[in-house]
Amino acid sequence: MFKAEIANVIIYSPFFYVVGPVVAAATGYYIMDKYFLLILASIMVLIAFLISNYLEKLLIKKALKEGKMSLF
Repeated sequence: MFKAEIANVIIYSPFFYVVGPVVAAATGYYIMDKYFLLILASIMVLIAFLISNYLEKLLIKKALKEGKMSLF
């Protein structure tokens, strides 16, 4: 749907991985292999989960250590 130069840049946008599958399902046109896209999206979700889980534990540990469990 886009020129080759724009299509090559769009795949690096994080919004592409949210909107791209919806557009591809509606149009039937996939900018990359749909199974590769599924694997890539699954890996990105797993990485986001691990990072958020680590940060949650780190922040709770810091809050318990300082005794500040609320902002008030």
